[in-house]
Amino acid sequence: MTTNQLDFLIVGQGLAGTILAHTLLTRGYKVLVIDNNHHGSSSKVAAGIINPITGPRLKKNNDFEHYYSKVQSYYPKLEYHIKEKVFNNIEQIKLIKTEKQFAYFQERCEDLSYQKFIKLAEPICDLFKAQPFPQVHISNSAVIHTNALLSASQKWLNSIDSYLADNIDYQQLEFSTDTVRYKDHQAKEIIFCEGYQATHNPWLKHLPFKLAKGEILTVDATEYKLNDTMLNWDKWLIPFGNSAKLGSNFEWEDLTLTTSNKIKTKLLNSLHEHTHLQAKIISHEVGIRPSSKYRIPFIGSLPKQNNAYCFNGFGSKGCLLIPYYAELLVDHLTMQSPLPQELTKWL
Repeated sequence: MTTNQLDFLIVGQGLAGTILAHTLLTRGYKVLVIDNNHHGSSSKVAAGIINPITGPRLKKNNDFEHYYSKVQSYYPKLEYHIKEKVFNNIEQIKLIKTEKQFAYFQERCEDLSYQKFIKLAEPICDLFKAQPFPQVHISNSAVIHTNALLSASQKWLNSIDSYLADNIDYQQLEFSTDTVRYKDHQAKEIIFCEGYQATHNPWLKHLPFKLAKGEILTVDATEYKLNDTMLNWDKWLIPFGNSAKLGSNFEWEDLTLTTSNKIKTKLLNSLHEHTHLQAKIISHEVGIRPSSKYRIPFIGSLPKQNNAYCFNGFGSKGCLLIPYYAELLVDHLTMQSPLPQELTKWL
């Protein structure tokens, strides 16, 4: 049998594996992505939010400008190859819900580093029900259409013979001094980008993941007038053409891939409590976020296995972080550029 000679094997075609593969392929390397149809992947169901200001304290994401500059240059390149529009700037209107949160907002408005991101929303959005506190406009927000990105990328990878639909069998991986072999494919190195499924990987299951189950409703938005505006309270509603995504929750204990009627009801009740909108459900989906316990991704070589690397742990901020870190890892793989110790310490 003829052996398929490659530079890199990538396991997992979620957001991390897709962007890493694209970065390597556009630099001229031969890559094969092995994927089991994104089983349980949060990338497939995620709303793909890129948000500079998060949480009840309205805190700016650390180094947001640094990561966002890479986002703005990277996604158009990906769109060119996969022939799909996936990156969209979006208006965001956030509802201030408590006096304490309003105090945080006033504090942020006095901070020069926040002033280009956050201000009072004028005019106010009449889709929200009347509240005692103001609405806030958050700029530099964006949405990545992750499901479209994964689907179009899979077609592109297939078209260049760089995709294999398979449930990886770790027992069939054969490592030698300078190669790794899987069935009839041989590469110089293998990179595991398996999201939460890394907890079943014999070389990665020790990593300090803090997995989080998330559920999202897709609702009919044909009668909404969102006009490419994301509504954000403690939940959010994001337009996607004639539909909208309503989410989300973080569940740390129940990590099954079963949707919950209780969560569905909570999301719908929250929408009705805070907006004038009614929801006709199109779908109810679930995924497991591969969050890191220490909020730092796991990137680097595996000391107990030759020619093997990990690229994982991006959690709910993958759309913002992965383009930057993919380039960092590719520079390390191809030019021996050093990786920060904080990324490799748990491997």
